[in-house]
Amino acid sequence: MGIGQRLRQLSRWYQRFVERQGFAIVMTACIGVIVLTAVWSGRHEETLPMPTPPVDQGQAAAQLQQQRLAEAATPAPAPSAAPETWRCPLETCKVLRPFDVARMSQSATTGLWQVHDGVDLQAEPGETVCAMADGTVLACAAEGVAGASVTVEHGRVVATYAGMALLAGLRPGDPVEAGQTLGFAGDGMVEEAELGTHLHLSVTRDGQSVDPMLLLRE
Repeated sequence: MGIGQRLRQLSRWYQRFVERQGFAIVMTACIGVIVLTAVWSGRHEETLPMPTPPVDQGQAAAQLQQQRLAEAATPAPAPSAAPETWRCPLETCKVLRPFDVARMSQSATTGLWQVHDGVDLQAEPGETVCAMADGTVLACAAEGVAGASVTVEHGRVVATYAGMALLAGLRPGDPVEAGQTLGFAGDGMVEEAELGTHLHLSVTRDGQSVDPMLLLRE
């Protein structure tokens, strides 16, 4: 038998085999492909690392700093009614220039004309200036035309202690008690330099200027 006849017989055998077993072969091949795909996908999912959100170090540091500042902040007490008693902010309350908003006076130092919306109390250089009552610090100024000054809210009354030389390290929002040191007397009021060392004390009640001595006399 020649090679050609053998090839033809082999071809006819293959055709009959495919006709009889072709469907089973195709099904087996499809199942194999599905199984191999599932196995490969499972291994791929197991080896893939889980994504992690990026870390913003600057934002994290800022949040931590903000949290620390919030924890260290001094809580401001809620506003209360005006105190029933007041104490002189100095050892003695000797008036050098009284409260007067009815007329204007001229400063011997600057030549400016203005009303005197406070009271000037004589003081010794470096004398301690104390809070007249319990309250909360609203503002502090280490220097300026009014010298070193501290503004304190005493309930409905707001008092500004000005003309000082030094402050006592207070900050806005700090609570103060009656008699607590606010600063130290000096000659910081530029427009009142002719009076020498003194405390310029101005007070408002419900937003209106009042004579501080009225409180102290109460």
